[in-house]
Amino acid sequence: MNCGMKFVKYCLFAFNLVFFILAMALIGVGAAVEIKYRSLVQLTGSAISAAPVLLICIGVFIFFVSFFGCCGAYKENYCMVSTFAILMAFIFILEIAATISAYVLR
Repeated sequence: MNCGMKFVKYCLFAFNLVFFILAMALIGVGAAVEIKYRSLVQLTGSAISAAPVLLICIGVFIFFVSFFGCCGAYKENYCMVSTFAILMAFIFILEIAATISAYVLR
């Protein structure tokens, strides 16, 4: 493997490792907030628990995407890299859809 491909491999691994760690932090923060304010939500019946649940869901999704990117780059596994690419394309399509809907509903 030439020097350029090794650089791309290790950059992909490093960036996905950073996102993997950030996803774990999101899951942890969401869980901590949910646990801390659970009694308040049960008392008042407010919808304050929607934010921590959303943080946990986003964290889990980022966790899986970055896991496939990390392991696929490190092991050079075609299936994992393909799954990572499909998930990234899905995220890109969602971003385009959010941009269009934000423009239409402004």
